[in-house]
Amino acid sequence: MTNDADAAMVTDALQHVLTGKRLIAVRYADVDHGAAIPYWREGDRDNLGHGIELDFADGSTWSIIWEQRGSQDGLDIWCGPLMPVHLREARFWDVTRRWRRRGPRTITDLQVFWWPERPAWECGSPGSLSLGGLVLRDHARDRQAIITIDHRFDVNVYFTPGRARRDGHFNKNYLEFGKEPLRTEDGTASDR
Repeated sequence: MTNDADAAMVTDALQHVLTGKRLIAVRYADVDHGAAIPYWREGDRDNLGHGIELDFADGSTWSIIWEQRGSQDGLDIWCGPLMPVHLREARFWDVTRRWRRRGPRTITDLQVFWWPERPAWECGSPGSLSLGGLVLRDHARDRQAIITIDHRFDVNVYFTPGRARRDGHFNKNYLEFGKEPLRTEDGTASDR
């Protein structure tokens, strides 16, 4: 995005399209390390080399992947599968049961975070904005999935915001165009 108005417009569109959708399946796309054990599973963080596919009850599949354009990196989200257009080779893991135990089932709220090309402490204008994170919430079940990109260009999934913050996500450099603040495990609003 080239400015705040574009980022706000994309945020509104994502909220409009995804809010109210019921998840029926989730798959992680990772680098194929040839291991039988999930390489991406890191305790309270899932760390993926490529991205995520979300299947919804209305028959649609939405994909989230890390993307680099020139010197900019961020998340990309669209309606459609990851392969064959965005990925040529990956190992897919069905994580539907994991998400049913820990994540949202219906997206009742979607929060979007952006980060500037240049951090706030550097001189000049911030430049373009990249999609830095999504929070998919299910208020009825009091669950959420936090999807971010990290400095290694991996996609991370958190089910609690504490670990995401400890990993440096949602700090003062993120710009938020969501409906409500990111909440801590005890339900209080975060202090940014």
